[in-house]
Amino acid sequence: MSTVKKKTPVTKTARKSGHPLTRWLRATIKHLLFTVNMVFVLFHVFAMLSKWTPPDSFMWFSYFGLFYPIIFFVNVVFMVLWMVRKKRMWIVLCLLLLLSIRSNNDVFTIPFKKKPVLSAAPIKLLSYNISLFSGEKNYRQIVDFIFNTDADIVCLQEFGYYNHASKLSAAAIVSLFEQKYPYHHIWYKNQNRMASWGAATFSKHPIVHKHKIEYDSRFNISIYSDIILGGDTVRVMNNHLESNKLTMRDFKEYHNDNKDRSEFMNVSVMMSEKLGAAYIIRAKQARVVANEIQASPYPVVVCGDFNDVPTSYAYQTIKKGLIDAYTATGWGYRYTYYQNGMLVGIDHVLLDKHFAPVSCRIVHTGFSDHYPVIAEWVHKRQ
Repeated sequence: MSTVKKKTPVTKTARKSGHPLTRWLRATIKHLLFTVNMVFVLFHVFAMLSKWTPPDSFMWFSYFGLFYPIIFFVNVVFMVLWMVRKKRMWIVLCLLLLLSIRSNNDVFTIPFKKKPVLSAAPIKLLSYNISLFSGEKNYRQIVDFIFNTDADIVCLQEFGYYNHASKLSAAAIVSLFEQKYPYHHIWYKNQNRMASWGAATFSKHPIVHKHKIEYDSRFNISIYSDIILGGDTVRVMNNHLESNKLTMRDFKEYHNDNKDRSEFMNVSVMMSEKLGAAYIIRAKQARVVANEIQASPYPVVVCGDFNDVPTSYAYQTIKKGLIDAYTATGWGYRYTYYQNGMLVGIDHVLLDKHFAPVSCRIVHTGFSDHYPVIAEWVHKRQ
């Protein structure tokens, strides 16, 4: 009589264990993911430190501040992954993101403050890096956009014209703007045979005092204009802080697939050196601007092309004690500059605490390599 052998049931533990090679692969992937996540946690901490660490004392944190949106996104993806896999690491990431919620909200904005009740029309300001009217090819479109925006105050960076074979002149530009803006403050940082450029503030309201803020720079400039708004004097600071000086050629060289490893490294080092030099110069400029803000006898509005993101030392130094109009009222990921695949928010409008922000929006036009920022505010006494 033959006996039938019963099959031994496969336990849950046995099913999980599987083939030794499978177990090794699973363990390797798990440890690799954990290691990568810990690296990005460290990057996140470095990005936070970039806000308070002067680049002229220690520069390397500044690079992590620039890439903070990517670092934030990767850590969010890992948090969701660990939650799905029921790993406690998600709690660590959640705490990390909660501790940096202000920085998160500066980049991926959700406004938490209620809009003020208006008893009078708000003041509207337009800040726009026009890149010499985009090499003059978009002159008419940019002027039409500015006029249609109908802002009370217009702050322009890289304002100017070409001196060689140019169809424009200072007199012609000012004459056109005076049709809508009878008051102006223009300071040309550079005037040479090829071009004249600098910063310009145009206003519908009287400008009673003009001043150039003194700091070291070959090409960049900050100015302030004291403007009478509704019986009060407001100091409007128009800034174009140190540029990174990365050219189209630099980006093309960086993305050139024909380069070998050593050539690619040389290009990377060159771009890093340009960024690093600009970080150091901007840090010094930011401290000068911050001192001017503190010394102002009037409420201030600080705007312009900072050439730096919210998670940067320069931005945080200038912003101290002020309200970011976009963080207070805007929605979504802020970016004001789009070039060569880079989407970064480097143009800002900061308001004195005497003012209540009403709105701030970034208009994604294609007239310049920067996008204009339009902010509105009222005095808190309203």
